[in-house]
Amino acid sequence: MNDVPLRPNESLPKSGAWRTRLRWQVIRHILTVRPTREAAHFKACIVKPDRLGDFVLATGAIRLLRKHFGPENCVLVVSPYAEKLAAREFPDSPRVTAPAFVPKKLRKLLPLWRTLGLRFRHYTFDHAISLRPYPSLYLNALLSWIPAQQRHGFSDSPLPAEVDSRNLNFAQHLAFPSTPSTGLCLDLQAHADLLSTILNRPIQPDEIKPRLSSFDQSDEGYLLIAPYSSDRLKDYPAKLLCEALQEFQKNNPCPLRVLVSTEQAGLLPELRTEADARGVRISSIEVGTSQNHYLEAIAHARGVLTMDSASAHIAGAFEKPCVVLMGGGHRNIFGPWWHSDRQRWLRNQLPCYGCNWQCPYPEAHCLTGISPRDVTAALVDVLS
Repeated sequence: MNDVPLRPNESLPKSGAWRTRLRWQVIRHILTVRPTREAAHFKACIVKPDRLGDFVLATGAIRLLRKHFGPENCVLVVSPYAEKLAAREFPDSPRVTAPAFVPKKLRKLLPLWRTLGLRFRHYTFDHAISLRPYPSLYLNALLSWIPAQQRHGFSDSPLPAEVDSRNLNFAQHLAFPSTPSTGLCLDLQAHADLLSTILNRPIQPDEIKPRLSSFDQSDEGYLLIAPYSSDRLKDYPAKLLCEALQEFQKNNPCPLRVLVSTEQAGLLPELRTEADARGVRISSIEVGTSQNHYLEAIAHARGVLTMDSASAHIAGAFEKPCVVLMGGGHRNIFGPWWHSDRQRWLRNQLPCYGCNWQCPYPEAHCLTGISPRDVTAALVDVLS
């Protein structure tokens, strides 16, 4: 299956560009953070305030930076989504919690500067390293608040960008990669490119792959099904999913365990109805009570069937057999990243791949075009 080349990065609309530049100048020159005399000094500030799946994707890069600078010499900037996992995986590195997203309005950044920005007065760094290669007004403001001798990050983005990160005076202006190395998605290739400039050596694919090491793992025999993502447009229809599971159960006694988040619980009636209609035997349907519950369920599974969601990255980080049903909104950016016999990323390649999930059709054909028969075959293959 041939991948369609990435589209050129979309620039800001000309009509709003001057307003964005003005906002940026206000942030840079008025909302300045000056360290106190007693500020603690660290070698690196690693910035990754993202959702859980994106943080898991960056664990390989974080481990490599901590190994280079020393765990106690690195401060992690993470979002509330990933703070508990960061504390568990990297307990010996101080953490600063920052929002994952902030509306692109100056008035939304002012109160954040009074709390988060001023907190950075108590730190100084040799390096501020952004593992989030998607320039935005908020991210650029956050990076500008970190008192560092050198800043490292990407000046462009594979997705539409709000601002130009070249205003941040990065130590080296890197372009987001257009092609990945074998075994890496574009996001991981970006991490490898960035770290190679900081560590002054080539980064091997195996060094940058995500890993979770603080959980005990086992094979308790069940297939964990995470049927939903953060957006319904990214979900494989329940009817097709249950058709695939019906065929799978004809020759495989593996128990089926469905796990969803509290936000996704309202979608379960449709899944139950379709499963009952096809005689699909589901051993348990659970609503995750905590992040640890969710992670441990994956850690103890025989295999995982999931959408384009955090579950895919978590399963890969645990090296679990996994089948991921992936649409084309973010073409090759976040996956497939683990090319091995234990993982299958199923896609229906279309010319409209790379739409940033702005689908013009009544349904996402890049997902609905995946055959249930292919899903069944992939499950049998990875679990054999």
